[in-house]
Amino acid sequence: MYRLLFLVLLLTSCSKSMVVNKSFDQKKYKFPKRSENYVSLSRVQTGHNLSAESLVMDQGRNNINHYSIHQAFLIEKNNHRILIDTGMSKDGKAQLREIPQPFRSLLDYTEDGDVNSKYPRDLEAIFITHMHFDHVSAIKDLAENKKTKIFISNEEFESAMAEKPPFGYIPLQYDSKDLKWEKIKFTEKTYGPFPRYFDYLGDGTIIIVELPGHTKGSIGILVNTQETRVFLVGDAVWSIEEVISQKSKSKLASYLVDEDKEQTLKTIKLLHNIWMANADTRIVPAHDLKASIFINSIDNAKEVH
Repeated sequence: MYRLLFLVLLLTSCSKSMVVNKSFDQKKYKFPKRSENYVSLSRVQTGHNLSAESLVMDQGRNNINHYSIHQAFLIEKNNHRILIDTGMSKDGKAQLREIPQPFRSLLDYTEDGDVNSKYPRDLEAIFITHMHFDHVSAIKDLAENKKTKIFISNEEFESAMAEKPPFGYIPLQYDSKDLKWEKIKFTEKTYGPFPRYFDYLGDGTIIIVELPGHTKGSIGILVNTQETRVFLVGDAVWSIEEVISQKSKSKLASYLVDEDKEQTLKTIKLLHNIWMANADTRIVPAHDLKASIFINSIDNAKEVH
């Protein structure tokens, strides 16, 4: 019911060109039944910025501001503590100096409080959706001890470690020899519409799938909580409206940050069909506050130590 209401609201508030695709076989995009096991999920907001909606998504409005956030996600189960991405660190603004102007100004943001104190310690693992600067800014702070494993797809690792990485990668963020990288070993079996997947804990609570396009090696993480299944999709899209209306990022944004434009559009269509076929799954783009606001936010260090 909430999904129908949400769709009606979007249809009345967004562009008239929005089209919802109903001509597809839902069975092809249906996920397996949710696991009886579950984890807790929190979000760690580390920064935000306001920009015209037209800079965020295709056919966005010039007179409407979009509130974008930088954040990480903390998964906990018994003694397991796993972080998805890192958001921005205390050194984030200094790191941004590696991005040339005029692009640097477009990426400026406001820090949300004492950023570094919000990060959880004693992490078992960090899963990186992709290696752009705003997703790995604190990776040295959190994992430069060789105890915390950093999980990444092979394709993403190769892009990040290239002599000249694509736009959006800042090597000084992750060039330490004291980081423990782990290449994700996907199981060659299907998971819903995905041809292969990785079940991190082996109990269906944390499922890793591939979402190429924004970067070659981008991944998404399906997290089974007690209340619902959450699909963390990184930067495959910046806004949930892109999923519902099958729109891409703005032309300028896509030109700068989407490595494979055609594959990005295919991934958006895939996410749209997943959204239509799975009423028990909430899709959460990394930078969309509106889509992630239902997830408990960690406000201070006391909650994570």
